[in-house]
Amino acid sequence: MNIYTNEFIAGVIKGDLNANDVRRYCNNEPNLMALFKSLINAAYALAQSKVDSVGGMVWNLTTRQFDFEKSSDLSLYTDPEFIRLQDAIGVVCEYLDKRENTLRKSKENIEYYIIADTMLERQQKIKAIKELAEGIGGKDAAVIIAAAECAGFMNRPPLKILRNVFGIVGSDEGFNKPYRNYKNNKDTTIQKELERIADILKKKLINE
Repeated sequence: MNIYTNEFIAGVIKGDLNANDVRRYCNNEPNLMALFKSLINAAYALAQSKVDSVGGMVWNLTTRQFDFEKSSDLSLYTDPEFIRLQDAIGVVCEYLDKRENTLRKSKENIEYYIIADTMLERQQKIKAIKELAEGIGGKDAAVIIAAAECAGFMNRPPLKILRNVFGIVGSDEGFNKPYRNYKNNKDTTIQKELERIADILKKKLINE
């Protein structure tokens, strides 16, 4: 998180920045997901400074506010600084939704192929696949991508996107031939290997 983002968050909490200021910031911020995470972390830190024992605190994408596990935490709903921060997170979520809808319409973007309900889940799945596939080619890369499809993480993107996003290396044929085998072959050994890697991907998602 850079210093400008720190200053931005401080300005939101103090009330120096209003909703329109947040919108202008979002318009010029290329990594809205990083901004969203920074604001969420700031909200947790602020809550801990204001409430003796913060219980479960979860951002509700539908209502655009936090849900609390403990009734004692509900005092945060009336705290001006926390409200300002929560409202800013809501604005960022609106921009994330707009940007996601734009990206999903373009087949040139990996977001078009990732299967997810939210931008956060989409980014987590991209990260999980990249951690396994980066710098790998041929048969080893093919089984990871085929497993990602089996796990419901994505539909198969063009190889160009797989290279650019996940860092897959090697020749086209070195990837495509084993990939077709993994996708079309119902051999028990192959199916078990796909399931094994799919499980690894799912566990990475859970541990995010």
